[in-house]
Amino acid sequence: MIEHSPSSSSTNRKKQIIGWIWTIAVIGAIYGAGLLLFNYVPFFSRLQHYVIVTGSMEPVISIGDVVILDQDVDFESLEVGDIIAFEVTVPSQTEKIIVVHYLDEIIVDDEGARTFRTRPEVSDEQDDWILSETDIVGTHLMTIPKIGSVLLFLSSPFGRVVLIVDVVLLSFIFSKFSKKKHSDKLVEPSI
Repeated sequence: MIEHSPSSSSTNRKKQIIGWIWTIAVIGAIYGAGLLLFNYVPFFSRLQHYVIVTGSMEPVISIGDVVILDQDVDFESLEVGDIIAFEVTVPSQTEKIIVVHYLDEIIVDDEGARTFRTRPEVSDEQDDWILSETDIVGTHLMTIPKIGSVLLFLSSPFGRVVLIVDVVLLSFIFSKFSKKKHSDKLVEPSI
């Protein structure tokens, strides 16, 4: 026989509400800690990440990989062969884009000003552009393979909706299973 008292129903509702509040608080705390870490902690705030969307650096860096860059560039220590990220305007586009290629040549003029030439992995020919120090966004620190597609999806409006719906559905399923487990404990065997 199962007995439900009115107070146990309201207690369960309170527990559900408190559970939702804790879930939201934990997610908010993790998100806030990430924002603080990557915006205000000196080492991490100089890092930037980009998702690779072309195959110009394959097989070293593939489409869908994420590159982590150090934005604190020491131009004196740059060497030919370093992987750098830089900002250029491509003729087919109106806005500047970020490109990740090898540093192929460093040119120092009579006044000591530096310009840079780059090249992709897929070719031995240099890119058309000549870069100045202000064009360089960062130097390559590391590559995280294959998570870029997920990041691009989650940053899209549709991806955010899917993520929210998934969290709600998982919470609902979890609460249903925990209710069933709790109600099984309330059942007393009849003799």
